[in-house]
Parts: sequence; C-alpha cells; structure tokens
Amino acid sequence: MEMNNKEELILRKCYVELFKHSTPSVDFNWLVETAPTNEFGQKEIDFMSYEIDPKKFDEIVETILTEAKLTKMKKKMFKTTILLGCSPKYSSNVVNSITTEIKK
Repeated sequence: MEMNNKEELILRKCYVELFKHSTPSVDFNWLVETAPTNEFGQKEIDFMSYEIDPKKFDEIVETILTEAKLTKMKKKMFKTTILLGCSPKYSSNVVNSITTEIKK
C-alpha cells in the first residue's frame, strides 16, 4: 500500500499504541531507533516478541482509524497493512483458547 505523509503518521500512531499496550510494553519509536539495519537498509524489529490481546488490538486500530476519518475501504487496507506488518502478535493464551475451541 503506497501512502502519503498523513497516512504514514496514522500507521505509525497505530504501531505506537499497539506496542504501548503489548506485553511486554515498549516504546515503538525506541524499537525503530535501536533496531539493527539489514543489508537492504530495512530496520529489523523483533515484533514477534510482543503480544497483544486481539480485542485490544481491534479497539486501538479502530479508534485511531475512525479519528482519522478514513473510508471503510481505507480502514480495511490499513488493518491489513498493520496485521501483515510489524505489529505485535496476538496473545498466545487467546490463540490457545481458540485452538481448544476448534478441537471440540
């Protein structure tokens, strides 16, 4: 998804809030600043070391995207970008309970 400056700020705000509410809680800006850079000039953030409750994830993203007054289509594009990007993973206890329910 190609973004303009306003959209990049919205995306960054989502990441800041998601990592602030993750376990362990961390400052996303600090993560980016201190992350090593690979041979392609990309920051390598160990985002899989952080977990967030899916409900909290949805609440944070929905609040920020609604405040930004994005269309439904843009909201879906942002949510997909965030989920496929460097967001914290869903809490393992939630994933385990979903797996248990599926097995029943």
